Amino acid sequence: MHSRHRLSFCSDLKEQLAAINPLHSSFNLNKVSLVKHVFLGLSLLLFSYHLHGQHQLSQSKSERLFQKGSEMIAHQNYGAARKIFTEFLETASPSDPRRGDARYYVAFSALSLGHSDGEKLIDDFIAENPANTKAASAFYELANFFYNEKNYTKASHYYSKTDFPSLSQAQQSDAHFKWGYSLFTAKKLDAALEQFNLIKNQGTAYSPAANYYAGFIGYSKGDYQQALTDLKRAEANSAYANVVPYLIANIYYKQKDYDELITYANAAKDREGLANASDFYMLLAEAQYFKGDHRNAVANYEKYFGDNPGKAESPLLFRAGYANYALSQVPKAIDYLAKAAAKKDSVSHYASYYLGILYLQKGEKTLAVNSFDHARKIADDPALAEEASFQFAKVSYDAGRPDQAISEFEKFLTTYTKSAHTSEVKELLAQAYLNGNNFHKAIEYIEALPTRTPYVDQAYQKATYLQGTELFNKEQYPDAVPYFEKSLKYPRDPAYVALASFWAAESYSIGRKFEEAIGHYTRVASMGGKADADILAKAHYGLGYAFFNLTQYDKALASFREYVARTDRGTANHVDALIRLADCYYVSKQYGPALEHYNRARNIGSPDNDYILLQSGIINGIQRNYDEQR
Repeated sequence: MHSRHRLSFCSDLKEQLAAINPLHSSFNLNKVSLVKHVFLGLSLLLFSYHLHGQHQLSQSKSERLFQKGSEMIAHQNYGAARKIFTEFLETASPSDPRRGDARYYVAFSALSLGHSDGEKLIDDFIAENPANTKAASAFYELANFFYNEKNYTKASHYYSKTDFPSLSQAQQSDAHFKWGYSLFTAKKLDAALEQFNLIKNQGTAYSPAANYYAGFIGYSKGDYQQALTDLKRAEANSAYANVVPYLIANIYYKQKDYDELITYANAAKDREGLANASDFYMLLAEAQYFKGDHRNAVANYEKYFGDNPGKAESPLLFRAGYANYALSQVPKAIDYLAKAAAKKDSVSHYASYYLGILYLQKGEKTLAVNSFDHARKIADDPALAEEASFQFAKVSYDAGRPDQAISEFEKFLTTYTKSAHTSEVKELLAQAYLNGNNFHKAIEYIEALPTRTPYVDQAYQKATYLQGTELFNKEQYPDAVPYFEKSLKYPRDPAYVALASFWAAESYSIGRKFEEAIGHYTRVASMGGKADADILAKAHYGLGYAFFNLTQYDKALASFREYVARTDRGTANHVDALIRLADCYYVSKQYGPALEHYNRARNIGSPDNDYILLQSGIINGIQRNYDEQR
């Protein structure tokens, strides 16, 4: 070492020593002391240089690790990144300001790799490093991770913890949409709508989607006007142009704005790539149906059902059936209505009612009865239940089921006390009693009515007559007469007037009340062509006997003669009438006609032949026709 250098070194050493020990401010040292102090200073200097070298080495390694780890993060090599940053944390000094970022990257890498401790590492990082700039975005990253994993519950949880103001505008838009979508999948529609509303008008890449979901939520909640606004904004974007028209058309349908629906649907239905394209035919058909345009509605229902045979919902089937019904297209109407009725829901009752009407038009009463039977069981439409109940009872009666009809008519009158059908039901009930051969019940029911129509009176006329004949056939003649008399008080039908008069006369005759009998027989005889020919003839026969028994032979003669004239030899009482006619001639001493009619009776063949011979012999004796007398 050159002296110049040595001098410099000593000078430096002196300064260093002075720094080490301020007491040695002068250089008045002896030789030994100088050597000691020089050695000590040199040792301290070398130690200081060693420590500085070590620090420099450590700093260089941690720098390289942090830089390398950052590169791995940038390249999304999270496995290497976690390992490198973990090593960095083991290497870097406790005071290294990058330790917080390194811990974040370890947690972020673990999360990105799906490691089980990833979520906890992020939470721990945020808890222990609240001031770190990356703490503000840690929840955002954690939320995004779970969102990408489709774990929307956890995604929503961490978006709720995110400090949005610390995010960039683009990140905020991204987070609001993804948070909204996460809430949407959890059916938390109000909370989801709040997130979509924050970004739907911002003009970002997420705005069309936000408008779509906001519109969908508005549609679901019944906020149709706002939903229309949102969906039309979404429709302007090509990604949603073919998705939202069906929702828009449905909103018009739910708002019952059928004119707007028809205009919009006709414009949109032929759009290429349109979602739910065939459903537009259904919406068009529905709008046209409710506007009363049944012909176009039928055409569009046909197209819809043709494209969607598996979507035949009962309300649509019913309306398609009714539209055909309104157009008198009976086979098609029955086809659709029968399918709707088979669903056995509330709509099926309406379908069954109109099916019943159509079956009646076709004369298929049994099918009509079954249809009305189902329709009347509807629980939430009293008007339909009443109408179907009336039709069920009425058609049961028309179909020849009097017992069932009587039961249903009685039930109807009890259930629907203020029905417009009350009068008709009462009339039909009386007829049902009558046709069910329950004459006594029919009479009792009719007599209890506060008022009666001519139709009911006619039923009463028939019921009392039939009750009378029933008693007559049981040989209860005195009991039969009052019913015949009741029948005659309501002479609505001439046929029953004749019948009731005749059998009343018969009853009186059997009871030997010939005067009363003559009045009734005479009524029949005076009816001429209004009475049945057989009854008219029998009335003359009965009248003849009544007069005969009262010894009014001239009148009896006239009546028997009328009867004989109206009958022939094959008639049961023809021969007997001939004999009685002959007797009348005999009593009135008209022997020639008397003998003539006895002979006619004998020639036909009579069980009273001995009597005829006796009478003929007497007449021949009176006339001294002794040869004939033998």
